[in-house]
Amino acid sequence: MSHRIAVLGSGHMGRALAVGIADNQQLDASIVVSDPIQEQLAGYTSQNVHTTTSNKEAISASNIVILAVKPQIIKTVVTAHANTIKNRLVISIAAGVPLSNLETWLPESTPIVHCMPNLAVSLNEGVTGMYANCHVTDTQKMIVQSVFDSLGEAVWMSEDSQIDIVTAVSGTGLAYFFYLMDAIIHAAKELGMDETNAQQFATRTALGAARIAVNSKDDPATLRNQVASPGGTTERALSVLDANRVRDSIMDAVRAAFARSAELTSSL
Repeated sequence: MSHRIAVLGSGHMGRALAVGIADNQQLDASIVVSDPIQEQLAGYTSQNVHTTTSNKEAISASNIVILAVKPQIIKTVVTAHANTIKNRLVISIAAGVPLSNLETWLPESTPIVHCMPNLAVSLNEGVTGMYANCHVTDTQKMIVQSVFDSLGEAVWMSEDSQIDIVTAVSGTGLAYFFYLMDAIIHAAKELGMDETNAQQFATRTALGAARIAVNSKDDPATLRNQVASPGGTTERALSVLDANRVRDSIMDAVRAAFARSAELTSSL
């Protein structure tokens, strides 16, 4: 089945989705990306991606509409084009914008899926949480599943409110790992390693840790302990992290991201 997909918004996530979908050979899809700022539309190289500064034009050419605009302007965009969106499958990736709000702004019975992917979808390595309203058919759910499965992994959530948790864990989560890698790179350089090697060792180690975690039956805490020999370098390093309450700080960061989603909801 051929999909005609409009992506409204060419920010980081909108671009990541458009590139990931267009470059994925598993999908038979054409993409129209719209953004009112012409400069935001530069750089698309796939023949499957067309661009326009007109949201209406993009919507009219599609049967699936992905809302990738900022949460602060999504109401304005959706209400301005509600009649054009009518009878199309709508996928929203706006953080902090619950499905109930979208149902209020869009025509009655509009099929809507609330999703939260992350930027790794551009490399088909993303993970996406999804929740559908009662107007989404089984066939449409299969379409959404196939799109986001092709970009990594896709998981249906039991409640729309859980999308805020997904946002805090994986939508925002890439930044947590980049933060850790940046700190490791800076430490390596301080100890005398050059920039190129520091980058390579830090990023490949992060990739290796992720692959081990994905392929192991053990949880991360067990894997961590397997690396740490008594009296060794790893145990010493972990003791410093524990003394500085790094684990608590990371958990606080996840909670803060979750709280920010609630703030965005209340400001709509």
